[in-house]
Order: sequence, then C-alpha cells, then structure tokens
Amino acid sequence: MNRARHGISLLEVMIATGMLAGSLVVLSELTYVGRRHLDRAEEIATATRLSQNKLGELLTGLQPMETVEDEPIEEDPNWFYSVDIQPMEELALVEVRVRVRKSDQDESELVAKRDRLTLIRWIFREESFSENGNASPGQDSTGPWMR
Repeated sequence: MNRARHGISLLEVMIATGMLAGSLVVLSELTYVGRRHLDRAEEIATATRLSQNKLGELLTGLQPMETVEDEPIEEDPNWFYSVDIQPMEELALVEVRVRVRKSDQDESELVAKRDRLTLIRWIFREESFSENGNASPGQDSTGPWMR
C-alpha cells in the first residue's frame, strides 16, 4: 500500500535551517569587510584632501614655504601635518614633501602606519629665476615654478 507524503521531514527542515544560518554568517562577514574598506577609503580621501590643501597653501603663498613638524590641521584637529623642504642642487629644484597623519582617539599615540599619507611636489627654486619670472640662462623654462 502506497501512502502519499504530505509535508516535509524534520531532516529537511534541519538542512534548510543550517544552509540559511551559514548564508547569514557569510553575509555578515562580507558586510563587516565592506564596512572596514569603506572606513579606510574615507580616511584615504580625507588625508589626500588635507595634504593637497596644505600643498596648495604653500604653493600660493598663503603659508610660508618652511619646514613644519606635526602641526594640527585647522580644518580637522584629528589630523596633523609636516612639511619637509629639500633642495635638489643638481636640478635647481626643491622637493616639497607634505605628510599628514591621523591622531589616535586620546591623541597620545599614533595610529598604525597605514593612516599616513605623503604628497611630494618638485618646484623650481626661486633663485633660479630672473626678475620677470623667466628661467635664468642655462636653466630649463618648462614646468611649474613658484616665487
């Protein structure tokens, strides 16, 4: 005598529940990893914006072209900047290096090295230009320069 089956067995319910639980674990881990990457991308974007702003201030003369070490950034007090200026004698250039870093919550220790960004720009040295802004004899007149 064949008896028709109605409904599902307990074993089928347990297998389906296990598959659902496993899928939820995987999805929650993916969400966590995605959030970490989003936070890191936001930090990189902030560091890039702040370093470009500082470099722009230096190049336009809003801030003096001088070496600075670990000064807080007015726009965002959780970030600090340093400026390093190194002349390159053989090329009549100056290397301007702007570094920004994020401070820790208690501001007593630095966050990991990944929370730092360095922006480098080479500009012609001021003394390599004549009064009218043209390159002195023997100097290359191409590229950006600042007074």
